[in-house]
Amino acid sequence: MLSFHKIPSGLSFFSPAVLVASFMGSGLLRPASGTWGSLAGVLCAALILPYTPQIWFIGFAAIAYIIGLWASQVWIAQEASQEDDHDHADPQAIVIDEVAGQWLAIAFAPSGWMGLVLAFALFRFFDITKIWPASWADQKLHGAQGVMLDDIFAGIWAAICLLVIRYFDIV
Repeated sequence: MLSFHKIPSGLSFFSPAVLVASFMGSGLLRPASGTWGSLAGVLCAALILPYTPQIWFIGFAAIAYIIGLWASQVWIAQEASQEDDHDHADPQAIVIDEVAGQWLAIAFAPSGWMGLVLAFALFRFFDITKIWPASWADQKLHGAQGVMLDDIFAGIWAAICLLVIRYFDIV
């Protein structure tokens, strides 16, 4: 059954940190917040791709990473200040990290809708399995850097697979 994550008290849905961290609220959906955030990133890319070169998604991912660090830090600090919620080092509602990793994968995907589907599937696979160094970042880094970096590594793994797919013209 679809439900919603809570926003830390002291923040509202319309605060810039919440809008960025939850990627316009997509991360507030549960279960599978990361999948909802990745899907929102793919849909956003599908709207932008007709007007921009695909390689620009490397830059879009970098921008998402930088503002994601800030938004994640604000969210985590607000959540940590609440006495009833100290155990969430990587709040599930924060999905700007999925968007950054997803956009990194999209930058190297084959053109067209099949490329977007492959980028989505591969990114989700690597995000969930946390193959090294994503597992290292997930376990060893704390705070906003830990939230963001494991998904960048998942995006890099997906991008490598997509480059192989493009090289061998599989799709």
